[in-house]
Amino acid sequence: MNLLRDLRYGCRLLGRNRLFAIAAVTVIALGVGATTAVFTVVRTVLLRPLPYADPDGLVALRADSGRGLRQAMLTSQEFVALRDRTDIFQSLATLVGVNANLTGVDDMEVLPAASVTENLFGVLGVSPLLGRPLSLRDDFQLRAEGGAVLAGSSTGIPQALLFRTGGDTTVRGYDFQSLGPKKGNAVVGGRYYVVTSAEYTHWFSDSWGTAAFVDAGNAVENWSDMRFALGYGVGIRVRSPVGPFRLDVAYGRDTNQFRVHFSVGFSF
Repeated sequence: MNLLRDLRYGCRLLGRNRLFAIAAVTVIALGVGATTAVFTVVRTVLLRPLPYADPDGLVALRADSGRGLRQAMLTSQEFVALRDRTDIFQSLATLVGVNANLTGVDDMEVLPAASVTENLFGVLGVSPLLGRPLSLRDDFQLRAEGGAVLAGSSTGIPQALLFRTGGDTTVRGYDFQSLGPKKGNAVVGGRYYVVTSAEYTHWFSDSWGTAAFVDAGNAVENWSDMRFALGYGVGIRVRSPVGPFRLDVAYGRDTNQFRVHFSVGFSF
């Protein structure tokens, strides 16, 4: 009853002096808002744990150059030495912020990105939103080669000095040297030659893995006639004492046929 009586008394006082009432309510509202904002910041920065598996075990390392630059980043040599020669940390990873240019849209955009080591996600105990992170068991290889014969035409030039392509080590999905200028039913050499390839390999152990690849290339008499023949497929990779063993099944888009390719040893 005392509380209700006090509330009625307070309301009557505020009603008699409306200016004081507005000022009091405004001060209380500002105080509540400021307190809420400060608590939100403190909770986000200090109280709420970081969204990682073991946030209390994470530390950031910086180099001390001895010249007052205490926030200098570690060099790659310092990182490797620290990783390989100390057992203080369970694992080490690096992260360097960079800017990346996004092209292929109306206007080029500069996006924030990062250059990291392959074990960063494991150190943080998180997973990427899409796909999976690369590791030391993942290889991604890009290859490009080309050639040209500086002559007005191929007339009089020996076939051994001209270009043809296709096969195990060039454009998979096509017969050996089946890509080039045609005279009748025969494939002859051309003056220009280009081959590109992209291959991703995942090693399930130190000795074997699987691969997916895309090859493109051709040989032509005139550069204006260049049209890339495309081949793509999957394969098995084995590290053997005599060199790498490769077994591929590839599909040639231009021939609509599957072909098996086999090779042992290094290709040059």
